[in-house]
Amino acid sequence: ASFYLHHPSRLLNVTETGIRDVVKARYPLPNTTRTEMATPQVVCRICIIPTAGRALEPGALILWPAWELVVLAVGVLLARRRRREVQWRALGFLLITTVGFAVFHLSTAILGDGYAELGKHVFPAVVDTWMVTALVALGLVGLLTRRRDGPPPDVG
Repeated sequence: ASFYLHHPSRLLNVTETGIRDVVKARYPLPNTTRTEMATPQVVCRICIIPTAGRALEPGALILWPAWELVVLAVGVLLARRRRREVQWRALGFLLITTVGFAVFHLSTAILGDGYAELGKHVFPAVVDTWMVTALVALGLVGLLTRRRDGPPPDVG
């Protein structure tokens, strides 16, 4: 963070680059896959996330915060469910935690030493952001299929 005391104008540029890298899911790692031509490949060849990320990247500065707010909202709604709905409440707390980690990891990347930190710290933010998609979908199913009041179902 002391870097920005001497270069305050760089904070916005590094923040924008960090958010765009998270949405694009493209992060430079030293242990990348190499083809026979020894050209580093930053992404898995079968993964659909980079393709979706490239399509979403132009709106990244709006979409990433909006996505994290959606994840947080679903998490809070699930966490506030009745005490007997432990599974849904646990999923809610997990979603809330993933938002905290995504913000923490992106902040660590941005507040480090400028662009040098993005390569190391964007990867966890990508994981926190993209891998939670299935959990959000499950949470939405839980919110949409809320059980009616009544006695709990017979298990045995």
